[in-house]
Amino acid sequence: MMIKNAGNEILEMFPNWQIRGKIGTFLQGISSLPDTSDTRLFLFLGSTIGNMTDEEISLLLSAMSQKMGSRDVFLVGVDLEKEKSQLEAAYNDGNCVAALTNLNTLSHLNWRFDGNIRVDEFDHQSFYNASCQRMESHVLALEGQCIKLRELDFSVDIRRGETIRTEIMRKFPKGGLEELFRRRGFEIAGQWCSQDPAYGVFLFRRVGAAGRGA
Repeated sequence: MMIKNAGNEILEMFPNWQIRGKIGTFLQGISSLPDTSDTRLFLFLGSTIGNMTDEEISLLLSAMSQKMGSRDVFLVGVDLEKEKSQLEAAYNDGNCVAALTNLNTLSHLNWRFDGNIRVDEFDHQSFYNASCQRMESHVLALEGQCIKLRELDFSVDIRRGETIRTEIMRKFPKGGLEELFRRRGFEIAGQWCSQDPAYGVFLFRRVGAAGRGA
């Protein structure tokens, strides 16, 4: 229902578009795209790529490279480097939005996989990991408990004071995203960056694709 509603909202703004919803992983979505000789623009906005590890990005770009034609381009949005104090303030906001969102991850696990997690016995933690150039969100166990996700036949004992990392939010340095893509067979075709907020939108194509026909 969520996918359908989102598609309908977009169609209200752009009634001439054709929209097809897809539920699955990014890789499943990419593999399901039909082949075509038309020139296509692939979008990956919202800094979603910042939630992925290098290995996950490599798998994504490999799938994209196989699907993209010589005239296709790939538009990617990312958060850029910011001061540590600015980042930690944003992810530990006074309204507790980040904390509630983080703890809701545990509630979702309970709902999705028939879990027994006592969510009120966890606290939100978010900090900047300088060595990895990323923010990390964790949940901190205030008491020990045995977590069970029955639908997955999974259980784990969590001790008081232990944390579970729930999310990473990478902040790319100048040139960092371009280098990451270059090592995987892509080249920059355009970029648009702002200073406040420090955010960038980058346009990539496959290496050697410029000037070739479809």
